[in-house]
Amino acid sequence: ELVVRVTPIAGTIAPYSTAQLTVTFRPAAVAQTKGFKAQPLTAQQQAQLFEYLLQVNMPGGRLLRLPIRGYGLAPHLAASPRVMQFGVVPTYDWADQLLELSNSCQELPMHVEFDRSGPYFSTEPAQVDLPPGASASVLVRYLPKALGRHQATLSFQVVSTKVAGKVLSEAIVQVQGQSLSLGGKQPLLGGTAAIPATFTKSRAYVDEGQATIAGITAGTTRTFKRPALWETEEAIDSLEGIGPMDRFGVTREVQIARKEHSDQYTTFIRTGRTAAAKKYLTEKEGDETDTNLGMKPYRGLSPTRLAQPKQYDPLWTAQQQGTSGPSVQRPPSASALAGIPIYKEWPENDKERAECGRELLPEQLSKVIVGPRQLDFGKVSPALPATQHFVVTNSLGNAIHVVLDTSSLEELSCTSPASQVIPAGATGKFQLSLRCHDVQLLKEKIQYCINGCHMQSIDVVAEVVAVTLELSTEELMFAFSLDNWDDYVEKSLIKENTHNFAVEYEWVLLSQNAVFVATPASGTIKPKSSSSVVVRWTPGNAPPPAAPKAKGGAADAPADATATVGRPGTVKRSGSKNDSKGPQPAASGTAAAADSAKTAAAPAEAATKRDSAVTVSLTAGSGPDAAAVADAAALGCQHTGFMTLKVKGGADVAPKKVMLLGELPAGLLKFKEKEVNLGPVPLHEQQTSVVQLKNYGNAEASFRVHQNSQLQVSPDRGHVPAEGATELELLLTPQQPGQFAATLEVEVRGGKPLKLPIRAEAVLPSCHVAEGALQFPDTFIGGSSQLPLTLVNTTPVPATLICDLIQQPEFDIMLSRDAWAGAGYTACPVQKIGANGEISTVGSKRASKRGSRR
Repeated sequence: ELVVRVTPIAGTIAPYSTAQLTVTFRPAAVAQTKGFKAQPLTAQQQAQLFEYLLQVNMPGGRLLRLPIRGYGLAPHLAASPRVMQFGVVPTYDWADQLLELSNSCQELPMHVEFDRSGPYFSTEPAQVDLPPGASASVLVRYLPKALGRHQATLSFQVVSTKVAGKVLSEAIVQVQGQSLSLGGKQPLLGGTAAIPATFTKSRAYVDEGQATIAGITAGTTRTFKRPALWETEEAIDSLEGIGPMDRFGVTREVQIARKEHSDQYTTFIRTGRTAAAKKYLTEKEGDETDTNLGMKPYRGLSPTRLAQPKQYDPLWTAQQQGTSGPSVQRPPSASALAGIPIYKEWPENDKERAECGRELLPEQLSKVIVGPRQLDFGKVSPALPATQHFVVTNSLGNAIHVVLDTSSLEELSCTSPASQVIPAGATGKFQLSLRCHDVQLLKEKIQYCINGCHMQSIDVVAEVVAVTLELSTEELMFAFSLDNWDDYVEKSLIKENTHNFAVEYEWVLLSQNAVFVATPASGTIKPKSSSSVVVRWTPGNAPPPAAPKAKGGAADAPADATATVGRPGTVKRSGSKNDSKGPQPAASGTAAAADSAKTAAAPAEAATKRDSAVTVSLTAGSGPDAAAVADAAALGCQHTGFMTLKVKGGADVAPKKVMLLGELPAGLLKFKEKEVNLGPVPLHEQQTSVVQLKNYGNAEASFRVHQNSQLQVSPDRGHVPAEGATELELLLTPQQPGQFAATLEVEVRGGKPLKLPIRAEAVLPSCHVAEGALQFPDTFIGGSSQLPLTLVNTTPVPATLICDLIQQPEFDIMLSRDAWAGAGYTACPVQKIGANGEISTVGSKRASKRGSRR
């Protein structure tokens, strides 16, 4: 990095303005020499002087120069003392000592932070700022929270104030302390009455010399003594119940006596052993006849012995046994092997014949390099040939003829060529092809001859294994999900080849019907890889089952009854004694002028004043007829089959099979109604009807509605629980007057399609005013007069009329309660529309008691 950097290095100054350049001075630290003989550099040796000249070039040839000078000083933080001894402190107690930090640099201040190391030592404060040449005292506290000998390394780091996290220098202090006894644990401080002084611990300074002596002496004295058995609280109660006559108990006095007797033996043995070990200290020196001069023989002295001379033997290598032969080389890499050519089989001219028939000397034969000495084919397949290469390098100055003799090994009969003429300085290869038909462990030798007179052998090793493929599962279950409306279901099966060779396979499907198809049906899997096969189950490819015959023919079919369905939840059978008629409003209603109402609704004629009823056909009884149930049950099917994996070269005794099972439950759905007849309905008005789809089976069934431009069905698909039912809402809007006919088609998964006829009569409403004209009498200004206005609906459907009186503010329409309450209405059929389009309801939104949808 640059020591001095100026930003920006280029720019433009506007007229009569100034520009500011930022000069950054960042001196690099002096590299420290590493090694055992290296000495740390002093602060004076690390100081550096930097001098630069800043030159600013401007167009026109004018130059501005500014000298830059800076000093790079190394910060040096001194800590005293470097080692601090806190002595022995009880657990949960504390000891304090003062540490002095000094800034040895007389020019620059420094910011020092404490890097905590260990859970038992802390400093106060954790950071301090030192002016140039100043010093400060830092409190170091030892607060042990566990028994043991504790030591840590405290690091006081000089941190840069301009670069976050940059450590410029540090001072290391070693601290030690011991906690050999448990102290009293201080209670937690706090509460509403606590003040900052409550949480401040008092100072507990220790003398460093006394702490050092206490730490040394504490290691020599034992502070823990295990209590005797009769001194423990648990044994005191037990010993009180043992008397002198107790046969199975030992009293406290007997235990004490046994312990004293044992201690006497221990003391006696220990004293004798110590005296024997230190006997030499009290022995007297020998007299003049003592040949050992008062010294114990062999005490610290070794007898004089002749040492064997040191010999340096050369490296011993195993010599090749037998006669000399070609040298052996490592097999080349695959890329190098691909570039080695194959030469001609026999010599063609006299010179080559002479060279290829010459006997080679042992020195010459060693220059022929062959490899490998052992051809290891590894694990091979009985169905596929395996290939290995035998490489011959001719380092001689003449050509050689190499012939392979594979007649002794029938499995190598496909090897070609069997001989080659290798030119001088060239390398040739023999491609050996191994093909075994039986599972075996092959280990044989083959011969090769050089120039017709030098016979050599190479080993051929191979393990012929049965070809197998690992399958991810042995059973595939096919079933249509509730959201699957395709004609098929697909499942995947993974095949894994664990061999080092490719494997050819073929799937053989065994099933009664062509409902299962595997893709791909055959192929090859590369070594150490896997592939997948997709099995498709198409139940529609199976031939349809024979339709069952209904018992008794048409004569046994139950008779249908006709029912009339009005509002949802209302069912009335024709011919019933309790068939009651709804209120019949009058053929025409009378409306008088009132408030500022602009609209009025006219009811239908008396002949059609009943509620809009839907006539449908229901079968007698609560369930479907036996023939319908039998036909639907016949559509449910269960297909089984097997997929046999044929592997080329594999074991045909027990080939792997995958069981295929496809189950299509019967969809026993049927409409509760046989026909929906909405009767007369207004033209261009949306009509709504609800039909019920019931499930007579013991399994959940799925359905979907075929698209129909005349009908809107909600929901258009779904599921019906076993022995349950669901409702379909039908929406239709007749566009042409006359008879309306449509068919609701529903597809059932595993069942026959359902069809429900929808019929209605679209009628264009027609109304007229019974009075030809209204002739009001003369009326005073500010007064009012009223005339009756009768609206007559001549069609069997309700009608809505709008009377616009915005341009005639002198006229208004009024409708008294007596005028509509007796006509079969439950609420006033008049709505007011203001001048801005706002609608205010005078009566109920319904136009009549029968609940018209207008």
